[in-house]
Amino acid sequence: MPRPRKYRRVCCNPSAYYFKPRGIPVYDLEETILEHDELESLRLADLLAYSHEDAAKEMKISRATFGRIVENARKKIADGILNGKAIRINGNNSLKKRNRKMQKVKNNETTISDEVKSNFIGKIAIATNDQKRVTGHIGKCKAFMVYNIEGDKIVSKELRENLFTDHHRMYQHRGESGGHHHTHLIEGLKDCKYLISSGGGWRVVEDLKQHNITTLFTNENLIEEAVNKFIKGNLKNEDDLTCNDNEH
Repeated sequence: MPRPRKYRRVCCNPSAYYFKPRGIPVYDLEETILEHDELESLRLADLLAYSHEDAAKEMKISRATFGRIVENARKKIADGILNGKAIRINGNNSLKKRNRKMQKVKNNETTISDEVKSNFIGKIAIATNDQKRVTGHIGKCKAFMVYNIEGDKIVSKELRENLFTDHHRMYQHRGESGGHHHTHLIEGLKDCKYLISSGGGWRVVEDLKQHNITTLFTNENLIEEAVNKFIKGNLKNEDDLTCNDNEH
């Protein structure tokens, strides 16, 4: 009897699920099918340049399993391109639903208490539009409230107007050809260890993570409440508020 398939964390949500050679009718084409977890492996290993070890941790699988998945994915892409086949991405809705359900349960129990209880020292930034409430869509918020925290005390706070995200400057999100999608955001918050908002896209989460800035999504409405809960170690990280669209 084969072993049951282990659940895999899949965060990517492609804008298109079918690719084919130009000028050839679909009914004349062979198909190669790329599974959703295979697409995720390509995103992590090839797009985000994760090591196999780190990518495996992201997908909640072993390194050996990840290696097999990404190898199969690359072979399928090569087969489709070199042999003129259509490439269909299998959305695997049942797997995605199970992954989201499991991740939601896990994240609802996730807090940052361990680090805070060990006397957190550093800065946190909170996305806002009015200096009072936490807002979502990091790229379009008007400002960031930055708090300098030492243990259970707020040493100082400052308002940083959002002049460094692509959305705020009214450019397209991909406007920095050949550059980093969130270069200016990372530069503007490089002295912060956490960025708190009420939601955002998976891409900004990944980009910030690579520069040692952890994104926390919260249901707290007021900045003051969010900061107090952060200091006490009671602020929950609600990852189900992560949006799979790219425009965040």
